[in-house]
Amino acid sequence: MKKRDGAADVSSAAGEKTDGAPASAEKLSVVGYINQYRAQIMGVAALLIFLFHHWTTVMPQLFPNHPTIARISLFFLTHGHCGVDIFFLISGVGLVWAADKYKIGEFYLRRLKKVYVPFLIAYAVLIPATGGSFLRWIATVSGFTFLFVPAIMLLYLLFPLYNLLLKKLKFTVAVTVGSLVLWYLGALFLPIRYDLLGFYNRIPVFLIGVMLGRLEKDGRFPKTKLFFLAAPFLLAGGVISAYCVETLKMPLLVRLPNCFVPTLCLGLGTVLSVAFVLGAAHRFKIAGKIADAVTAPLSRLGKTSLAFYLVQMFTVRGIAYSDRGIISVSTGSTFWNDVLILAVAAGLAFILNTVSELINNKVLRKPGAKN
Repeated sequence: MKKRDGAADVSSAAGEKTDGAPASAEKLSVVGYINQYRAQIMGVAALLIFLFHHWTTVMPQLFPNHPTIARISLFFLTHGHCGVDIFFLISGVGLVWAADKYKIGEFYLRRLKKVYVPFLIAYAVLIPATGGSFLRWIATVSGFTFLFVPAIMLLYLLFPLYNLLLKKLKFTVAVTVGSLVLWYLGALFLPIRYDLLGFYNRIPVFLIGVMLGRLEKDGRFPKTKLFFLAAPFLLAGGVISAYCVETLKMPLLVRLPNCFVPTLCLGLGTVLSVAFVLGAAHRFKIAGKIADAVTAPLSRLGKTSLAFYLVQMFTVRGIAYSDRGIISVSTGSTFWNDVLILAVAAGLAFILNTVSELINNKVLRKPGAKN
């Protein structure tokens, strides 16, 4: 089996090295496998979000004579936003290593640089392009006008204290369960703004990611591969719960439930499935090389996933407001049009990510500091 470096970036936003993860497959826990293939997993997440943003309008055109196939495909594509849940999970895992590695000041500085530099660059272009003013730009980047990036930064701001609590108490699972109970009470009784619910209902998957990362980092996560057996049950639970909520209109724990139980199950199930398939492939030399070749574009996409998400703010708005000439995307999405958008978005994401890294490493770097 080909050995892999267990110390690569967990995600483009978490962006820290998971030092100490074993390279041998026989020694890896399920969380170790997730760390091992995090770039590919993040690539899957980024692709799912893109499909959710764009291809929901394509399915009826692809299967005009097969409405059942189109309807089933549309059902799965409309849940592509579970890619956001995957992002929260992987970020939660990776931040554990970052918080243990750096002092709190450096931790915050690295978070701000990795997340806010590409965010500020993207919206410095997007706000004027959509007719916004400087005041609107300030409201947007500050989080006053809700966006996921400032909301994620709020989680990062609170994370070191929460991580310290987990380290001191050692009752990682019990603390996580208690945190989820508090979260649920808030979901029931707090007057949360409707546009914030999509973010608030992703906090559980982030807490689960932190729990998994803490257990793995402390060497307390079991090495058994039996946890992979949960993947099909989670995927099935996600599909069934989504059907119950959206088709049968059954209440399911919280408001805006499509961003809680269904996507939580689908996100976790997808992560476990990708990690299992790639781990199984790399037990054999030839299969591993084939898997590497097939997933290379996903790996590249995963390493620029934050930039890819930010670029999609242009493509989504371009389709929605093409009559205003914001971006040259034809009104009414088509299959090849969306393939072109995917290619352009991936290329622009690479450029945005490269420019952001140059700014971080050359302009914002402290003299004598290591990257």
